[in-house]
Amino acid sequence: MKIGQIKCPCCGNVQPLTEQANGLAIMSCNWCNVKVQAYGKDADTALRRMAGISQVKQEPEKAPEVVPEKKPNPAGVRDEGGIFGRLNNLLSEAA
Repeated sequence: MKIGQIKCPCCGNVQPLTEQANGLAIMSCNWCNVKVQAYGKDADTALRRMAGISQVKQEPEKAPEVVPEKKPNPAGVRDEGGIFGRLNNLLSEAA
């Protein structure tokens, strides 16, 4: 999605500034093949300022992910499934 235009820092031609799927700005010059891509919020703000865009779209804060509480095994028996469980058994028997 085109959000503005900036001069290419390499050749000086005006190129479109677009928004990536992650919401950060990117500019690819069709004349000299240079790519200027924002990888963080500070770089994104700088690119948008160069294009004359003063207000940066703010993403709503996401709610913290709820991690289910891990319950102990009531029987006290370890799950020995899979290759790592079998490897653990072999190593404990060898010791």
